[in-house]
Amino acid sequence: MDAAPGKQMPMADLIRLVQKQFDNSEQSLHGYIMRMTSIELISVPNSRRKICRLQGAVDSSRFGTLRDRVNKSVYAILEASPNKQILLDELLKRLIKEHHCPKHTLYHYIADLDSVERVKIPNSPAKLCRLKEAHVLGAIISDAPNYPDELIQQIRDLPTGDGKVYEGIVKNILEYCFRWEFDFTPFEVQEQVVTCNSKRIRDFIIDNRNPKMEFWRDLKYVRKVEKILFDAKNYQNPIVYAEIASTIRYLHRNKALGNFIIIVSRRGVKDLEEFIEAYSDHDEIVLFLNGEDLIAMLNLKREGKSPTSLIDQKYHEFLGHK
Repeated sequence: MDAAPGKQMPMADLIRLVQKQFDNSEQSLHGYIMRMTSIELISVPNSRRKICRLQGAVDSSRFGTLRDRVNKSVYAILEASPNKQILLDELLKRLIKEHHCPKHTLYHYIADLDSVERVKIPNSPAKLCRLKEAHVLGAIISDAPNYPDELIQQIRDLPTGDGKVYEGIVKNILEYCFRWEFDFTPFEVQEQVVTCNSKRIRDFIIDNRNPKMEFWRDLKYVRKVEKILFDAKNYQNPIVYAEIASTIRYLHRNKALGNFIIIVSRRGVKDLEEFIEAYSDHDEIVLFLNGEDLIAMLNLKREGKSPTSLIDQKYHEFLGHK
């Protein structure tokens, strides 16, 4: 937008440009743009088209120093990125392309920004850059009335096999469903990326801290589940034991997990009895959520009910089969 003539462009063109950089659907991007307070929507007379224009657009030539221009670009890139974050290396590449200055200079400018933090990725040399207030913005977006509809549409539109995009959608669903079910701030669904048998595993953790729901309290005090582990799988077919046996071996490595994991498998599980037989000897609890379960949780949340009730039901079904 800042580089567009008059700081404005047709909304359809803006969505197409953003889609080239990110995997979000057109409907999702439309919803994000509609909620951005920094963008003004202008109706075109006798047309259904809309023009997007930066609120209070000013001439960027007033910002004379390189540092100012770089800082402005960093904020714009992070604001447009999923979860307000991006890999540091990717951010630097885009800044170098835009400003044609040395990498070390850009690195120092980023390091000096108080509202941008650099986050280490476990078991990886890579780092993430993200806005420190991203969790606040996420809460605002997730409170929008049509947000659950957007998430449901994303689940239904996404083809199987696209693991990274599916993981991002699952993280957003977890944040939306459970943000108010634990009494601590800032609430955050944590990510961890590990390598197991040469396979990349990206999973999510919610601290079981000050849980409001009886189910999570029981897990905490009875099974000693201090951290709730979720693992997302967007496989084409129902998941089988051999495909995730290595994924949950590290349950034993962290006592805070309490031998409890929730597998978010797009197509569900093929043979639950096989899983129960495999894990009951080790007193492990492995629950499965499929795509329709995620949609059901979103609808429960929308109706003012607790999505935890669905997981509670899955838990007692698992125990009933042991």
